[in-house]
Amino acid sequence: MTLEFRQPPAYIVGMGGEHLGDLLKRLGVAAVKALDKIAGTAAARSLASALRSPATGVRFAAWVALGKMGVPAVELLLDALKDNDREVRKLGVEALGEIAAISTVEPLLAALMDSDFLVRGTAATALGKIGGPAVDPLLPALRSPSENVREAAAQALGKIGDKSAVEPLIATLTYDVIQEVRQAAAGALGRLGDARAVEPLIAALNDSYRLVRYAAAGALGDVGDARAIEPLIAALKDSEWLVRRSAVYSLGTLGDARAVIPPTFACQDTDKNVREAAARALEKIDVDA
Repeated sequence: MTLEFRQPPAYIVGMGGEHLGDLLKRLGVAAVKALDKIAGTAAARSLASALRSPATGVRFAAWVALGKMGVPAVELLLDALKDNDREVRKLGVEALGEIAAISTVEPLLAALMDSDFLVRGTAATALGKIGGPAVDPLLPALRSPSENVREAAAQALGKIGDKSAVEPLIATLTYDVIQEVRQAAAGALGRLGDARAVEPLIAALNDSYRLVRYAAAGALGDVGDARAIEPLIAALKDSEWLVRRSAVYSLGTLGDARAVIPPTFACQDTDKNVREAAARALEKIDVDA
């Protein structure tokens, strides 16, 4: 049986913190949904503790409630970011992202250094939700000694979409020694869609790491500049099928009459995924022409 409270009963509202904790154990999700409607420190603390529940439904309901609670929940969520359980840390970061206040920027920046890649990625997404206020703190993070922080910062800046990040991201794409960071920078530049990134992205088509080339090919399609057409056609000969397919998709997106994929390419590539993508791209170019 699932208990639902449209409004929290009076006996719940009057409970102290220790009794609320007992209620959570006994009623689970229903209790968390009731606490969502109760203002007060005791309720907030119990919701924060519910992030550690072994029951997935309870953890999810607590995350939703804390996110809706707003700024008053921030301090309580900081403890969740220090938990040994990565799922608890991830939920804490997600809740901070839902709150999306300036006061959450600093703890979310710290979460970019988390040992778990899922937590770092969630922090990048959360910073993206905050938007403009997170840009200035994120730009120095592109030069962090930690490669994980640099990668997550590039992802976050791409999600925010502020053009002031274009030049720093170009520098990251061009000079960072870690391939995953360069890949993240290429993807972010594609999201930003600024023409200043075209030449650096074209250069990245010759990167030694296949996923950087893959990301650069896709980003050039997102930017949509005709200067990319010839380099993308050349990328159809890349040794990696992922890169070839990404180049095909971008040529189809550009839709320029000059972006003609050699007709024989559609049937001769060694990879089925690339052949199918080429056929679709050729159809799109024909239609657009």
